[in-house]
Amino acid sequence: MRRAHANAGRREHFRGTLRRPSVTTALVLAPSAALVLGAATAGAVAALAAPVVVVAAILMWAWQRAERAAARAFWAAAAEAIGFRPFCELGELQRTTPLLGAGDRRAFSHELKGPLGELGLEAKLAHYRYEVRHEDSDGDGLWTQHRFTICALEVEAAMPPFFRGVYLRARRGIVGRGGHDWLQGRRLREVELESADFTDAYELLATRDQDDGRLRELFDPRTIVWLAEHPLRPHFELRAGFLVVYVRGHLEDLGRLVWLLEATERLAARVRTEIAEAVAAR
Repeated sequence: MRRAHANAGRREHFRGTLRRPSVTTALVLAPSAALVLGAATAGAVAALAAPVVVVAAILMWAWQRAERAAARAFWAAAAEAIGFRPFCELGELQRTTPLLGAGDRRAFSHELKGPLGELGLEAKLAHYRYEVRHEDSDGDGLWTQHRFTICALEVEAAMPPFFRGVYLRARRGIVGRGGHDWLQGRRLREVELESADFTDAYELLATRDQDDGRLRELFDPRTIVWLAEHPLRPHFELRAGFLVVYVRGHLEDLGRLVWLLEATERLAARVRTEIAEAVAAR
């Protein structure tokens, strides 16, 4: 049965885990042992509380195990549905665009790769997170986590970088500007396009040496409208031939993953069209 969401099947896996003989035995014997041990070491209150804590811990473990099993089943079904396969070569991704090299530590999960629609280019789809370390008043390390779903591919192999650095992301409000900015310090300039809806939704940044004419041709009127109206509001980074399309958060349903792949295909096609025109002009 095809799973449409990563949470589908959790209850079945949970019930299956609880029916395992080892877990059933633990649910029977562990509370009794906790009752006796609590009474012997800490008195009547601990004797009553200990079995409840033990049962809660076993049920939590079983639920977490069910979540992992459901997620594995979903991603296996998703890979089959979109024609992708697992991969594990992730080091190269961290050297492509600023987002994938952000923070103090990074991690990928549910990594899949395969051909992107009719383009024939190989795309890499994954959950991604980066973490930033802060220190509290006592000097202890605290970590802030930022999650994304990304689709990355190379669109400009063995060619000069016609797009040296183009970064499209959601326009940040006052609260957003107080968060971590992985593009800070890169000496980027903001580019405004002639669309109020687009400007309200997005922030377009580019390197100082990016050709403005080519950039505005990339964002033709149809692309601007499409981006402003897309249900996912996809963001992207385009740097030195690498395109990374992303949304914040971990997508966990097949429909929105397909939307992300379709958005990546359209943006990659748009970039390749502009590259072909630039090569022809040369």
